[in-house]
Amino acid sequence: MAELDDAGGGVVGGVAQADGPAADVAAAVLLELAAGSDQVTATQQQLAAELGTAREVVFRALRVLVGRGLIATGRGRVRVLDRAGLVAAARVLS
Repeated sequence: MAELDDAGGGVVGGVAQADGPAADVAAAVLLELAAGSDQVTATQQQLAAELGTAREVVFRALRVLVGRGLIATGRGRVRVLDRAGLVAAARVLS
């Protein structure tokens, strides 16, 4: 299980839209944080700090990924359900 520290790494800054780009950026960050695991332990606030955006944007981005069937969320946790789907979403950024 991967964990996000409180300092954050600032992987991607300035994410503003949750529907497409923010969800794709969130997919990339979740894959990085999962590092081969199927679970990431991080709050929405910690993910927001990592992405350089507001918690509300992260909430909406995660809802998009949940809606696509790629992840499941719980309190302080994100479980990867479809790694290939997350990889495909993250590739949109390339």
